[in-house]
Amino acid sequence: MHTPKAGNPHISVPLVQMNALMGFVADAVNATILGSALPADAKTSAVRAFSKLLWIQNDLINRHYAA
Repeated sequence: MHTPKAGNPHISVPLVQMNALMGFVADAVNATILGSALPADAKTSAVRAFSKLLWIQNDLINRHYAA
């Protein structure tokens, strides 16, 4: 959706901004998890799981920018 190759030809968001967005989302998710009242082992598992999910999402985003 954010590149002419994979979505709307009139929308072109540079990869650097998409990576910055993913960094912001990762920080927000981690801060929310770490600030919760969950036990320490549940926090660790949740941070690890969301980190893996965000890396997969980042890989899918980067595929649309590859030449």
